[in-house]
Amino acid sequence: MTLFATRHRGLAADLGKLERSLDSDATVLLLGAPGTGKDRLARLLHERSPRAAEPFVRVDLASLADDLLESELFGHERGAFTGAVAGKPGLLEGAARGTLYLDRIDVLSARAQGKLLRVFEERVVRRVGGTRETRLEARFVASAAPDLPRRVKAGEFREDLWYRLAVLVVKLPTLAERRGDVVPAARALLRAAGGPSVLTPAAQRELRAHPFRGSFRELENVVRRAALEAKAAG
Repeated sequence: MTLFATRHRGLAADLGKLERSLDSDATVLLLGAPGTGKDRLARLLHERSPRAAEPFVRVDLASLADDLLESELFGHERGAFTGAVAGKPGLLEGAARGTLYLDRIDVLSARAQGKLLRVFEERVVRRVGGTRETRLEARFVASAAPDLPRRVKAGEFREDLWYRLAVLVVKLPTLAERRGDVVPAARALLRAAGGPSVLTPAAQRELRAHPFRGSFRELENVVRRAALEAKAAG
């Protein structure tokens, strides 16, 4: 059984490598445009792994301001800064032996990249204002835009952090580049939405011809709308 069914040859090869690593702690880097399924694949990787009973922690790095990053990721001790009236564990600690998903790691500032580099190198974390180091046993999964390799070459993203991230790299093409996956994905989404998974030949032709600039998110919206319309008609 494949991790994530696809007829795209290059993606199938990448996912095959990923599936063989399910019981590993090797870092995974998912590269893809918005809507290509990075979040879904990260969660699926966790759910199919021996870590499934442990936490899955998603960190939306794009939403964290630089001045809050350390406290949110690493946690802080009481009195570490103004307003720190109690100690607080960070998101990294919260992942325990599960999966830590660092979404949009490519948006981090140079300073923040340096902070994370030590985490990847030594797999330890120290709370802001603290002295005790906590060992991290979670598997790291990160996601980034598809142009991250170009940014590394241009000196816009730390090369040393890139090499820590790029142990297992999966490049997720857009749905427009995966025409063979459109109909099977639509059927799966219909089943998940509680509707019939049977698509008429006309519906299949329409789906294959649609440009899907919004990729899987757009397909999901189209399918949900169709399922609601079918329920209303019934």
